[in-house]
Amino acid sequence: MSKVMYSDCAISIEEQNASILINPKGERFYFIPCDAQEGVFTDATLRLMDDGTYEIEGIQLLYTEHKDMALSYEKLLCEHPAELIRKQSFLGFTWYKAIGVMKREVRTRYICKHKTYRIHERLEFLSHTFIQEI
Repeated sequence: MSKVMYSDCAISIEEQNASILINPKGERFYFIPCDAQEGVFTDATLRLMDDGTYEIEGIQLLYTEHKDMALSYEKLLCEHPAELIRKQSFLGFTWYKAIGVMKREVRTRYICKHKTYRIHERLEFLSHTFIQEI
């Protein structure tokens, strides 16, 4: 048995600071770099389990950067998606490059490490302004 604390929202968790940030549904976390996206859940639900642990269930966007080069296509195919591998040639010499970022959407259930968290809930965003420097 569990108690649903938040549902249908976006959740960001930082285990090292024991903090959870709740955004309204559809609002992204713009300050989080691509390599830290594993802590962001959209369409998420935060539950407090009977044993006192927290559980987050939602959709994660996982980004994996691929950058490699080899003479063998098969060697690159073992470590990189076929969609990112390109054939290169110059003066009759042929090699293969894997370069790009793979984005995957995964439905995940995450059991949090700590028993207590600082939870910061953003209820709604009232306005926004874009300032572009020249």
